[in-house]
Amino acid sequence: MQAKDIMQAHVITTEPDVSAHQVALQLVIGKFSGIPVTDGNRSLIGIVTEFDLIRGLREGKDLEEMIVGDLMTKKVIAVDAEASIQEVMEVLEKNRIIRVPVTSGGALVGIATRGDVLKAAIGSKMNLAEREIAWRKAVKS
Repeated sequence: MQAKDIMQAHVITTEPDVSAHQVALQLVIGKFSGIPVTDGNRSLIGIVTEFDLIRGLREGKDLEEMIVGDLMTKKVIAVDAEASIQEVMEVLEKNRIIRVPVTSGGALVGIATRGDVLKAAIGSKMNLAEREIAWRKAVKS
């Protein structure tokens, strides 16, 4: 199994000139903790996380006055779409990160999270009906 098999292909992205306030709204409303930053060609150039925004706030800056390009992490840890699931797990664990962007030829093609890895592990051991039953039981508890 490879990164491309477990990743989420629909990824919300942002660009470096977007306001930090707008990204904070996306994070809160979308209930996720980070957004990849791309250029016009979908090339991955950074990632902005809740931590990056909080760091800016701690420095006394106003979210409406900051832009993503000033806050984002520029040295992004990413994996290739062809990377094995073992490689994905290693990157997540070694770097203590929640998500890892998935690229192909430098372009963002998806994102793989810890949850995606776990879903793949569970899915490989259960058929669809078993997963549905397990999900219903989990929701009731």
